[in-house]
Amino acid sequence: MSDLLKLMLATIVALSMAGCSHRKTQVAASPEVVIEAIDVGDDVSITSKNGKLHRFIVTRMTNKALYGDGYKVTYGEMSSFEIKKKAKKRKDGPEPVDLDAEPATAP
Repeated sequence: MSDLLKLMLATIVALSMAGCSHRKTQVAASPEVVIEAIDVGDDVSITSKNGKLHRFIVTRMTNKALYGDGYKVTYGEMSSFEIKKKAKKRKDGPEPVDLDAEPATAP
């Protein structure tokens, strides 16, 4: 293999490893740990206690679960999680979510 090809391959491997380094696996020891670490808009990868992987963007948080498009994962189901933080909040960003509030139901 030529030196140039080896150098290109080494560069690709190094860049791919650097791209993943911003995600750190954290243990979901308690709901408070998860709530403190995650914000609405974050891209999360959650491993359930049964080994199932859930990856989604958080659209809502309550004191019982995280929600994404088609996802609901309760804190009791979580074993560990990784977060890719959302981009910095703009002035017209989403409103803060009350973690203790349950969603309103239609009459």
